[in-house]
Amino acid sequence: MPEIDLELAPGTLGSVYTTVEGLLQKVIDQMNEVNPFGQGDSKTNDKFLTFIKTLDELKEGTKPFTLILDDPISNCFIYNPNAPEEDPQIKVDVYERTEEQNDELGITDMVV
Repeated sequence: MPEIDLELAPGTLGSVYTTVEGLLQKVIDQMNEVNPFGQGDSKTNDKFLTFIKTLDELKEGTKPFTLILDDPISNCFIYNPNAPEEDPQIKVDVYERTEEQNDELGITDMVV
C-alpha cells in the first residue's frame, strides 16, 4: 500500500482466503501480536498506534488506498462482480518472472 508505505514480504501472513477488509484485519492483528511494546505502558511514542489507526481507517473504507498484489505464480484470485466485463477498479499487469523470482520459488532448480 504505497499511500502508507507498507510492503509485506511473501508469506508474511501465510496463505489466506479473505476479503480486502479481512486482509487488513489480519495485518493489524499480526502487527499487534509482534509489537507488544507499541501500546500500553511500555510504548515510547504514538507512531505505532497512529499507524494501526490508519490501517483501521483503510479497512473501514474511510480513506482511499491502493492494494498491490504482486503474484509471480498467479495464486491470487480477486472476485470481479462485473464479470465477464472488466472491473474498472482492478488493474492487472501480466509479466514474466525474473530469474531472481524463479530462484526464490525454486523453479530454477526444478528437474522436469
